[in-house]
Amino acid sequence: AHATVAAAATNGYVYADTPDPLTGVYSWGNLGSVSTASTGTTYTWTPPGGGFLADVLMVAGGGGGGNWVAGGGGAGGLLFNQSVTLSGQKTIVVGNGGAGSIYQSQVAGVQGTNTTFNGLTTAVGGGGGGSFQNAAATSGGSGGGGGHAGSAAGAGTSGQGNAGGSGVDHGGGGGGGAGGVGGNGVNLYAATGGVGVDYSSTFAATYGDNGYFAGGGGGGAATSGGSGGLGGGADGGSDTVSRGESTPHTGGGGGGTRDGENNDGSNGGSGIVIIKYISTPFTPSLTYDGYNKLTVAGASAQTLYKDSNSWSLGTASNVYIADPGEYTYFTRDTATAFLANVSVAAVTNEHTWVGAGATEV
Repeated sequence: AHATVAAAATNGYVYADTPDPLTGVYSWGNLGSVSTASTGTTYTWTPPGGGFLADVLMVAGGGGGGNWVAGGGGAGGLLFNQSVTLSGQKTIVVGNGGAGSIYQSQVAGVQGTNTTFNGLTTAVGGGGGGSFQNAAATSGGSGGGGGHAGSAAGAGTSGQGNAGGSGVDHGGGGGGGAGGVGGNGVNLYAATGGVGVDYSSTFAATYGDNGYFAGGGGGGAATSGGSGGLGGGADGGSDTVSRGESTPHTGGGGGGTRDGENNDGSNGGSGIVIIKYISTPFTPSLTYDGYNKLTVAGASAQTLYKDSNSWSLGTASNVYIADPGEYTYFTRDTATAFLANVSVAAVTNEHTWVGAGATEV
């Protein structure tokens, strides 16, 4: 926890209510603006320096739960972008959850809003849960669960989520989750929402639902509502127990209802984007100044070759040469090997050099 929004921003936590006076340059980059709307929150952000490698988790808003023997909302689509290079200004939109269906409206819950990030695939909002009298669930990142009388369940998006479960007479299906399909309802008993995905080993259990994201909402039924899927999915309701609420910033699906208190389906959970720094990209290079200097950029293990000769360059970045010929440069780190060559026709204006970062061959 942070004492102030300013302290949170300094430590890399940015929220919908991060005010404009706090925009500016931080160690994690330049926050240009934050704007909110009913569908989501938009950020402009520029990574520091020339960019870096990062893991990026994107979760869209969860779908709203259906009403009156209803299906649970589908979880927002989940995408884990591993070891991507981020550079230049980015516009990031974090989608809100869809609204739950109004009691006796006989329409499905509202689909959640997409989450977008420049240069990365869009995470699709979760499908709304189906409702009474054949109001079919909608498809999305994960599909909404079907409602009473076999209203159709929604499909999930490949690579982002799963389908919702089927509804039956008096038993709503569970919304799909990123880690599993929603359960199928049975007479008088609703099904559980599909489980989300655990990223606690990557981003810690501080985020999401103890590290889980994108769980489907539970369905609604007369005798017993279904439990929400781990990952922020809301519990479904019954005649005697009100439906639960989805967890914000998880993309969890909303809970379906039967009757009782809180008859409207619950809203889906808002989405989230988490960026985890890995390293500055390894971008080796070899250049020749046209006179007598080679400039190299690489890892600490770098070697220069000419004819049958080889020189270990250590951490040197400038190499002054005395003879023309074909020079080959090799460097590598744990993930990348780089090999390049340059032809020197003649050496002219040999420079005198002093100081660190240079070597002569």
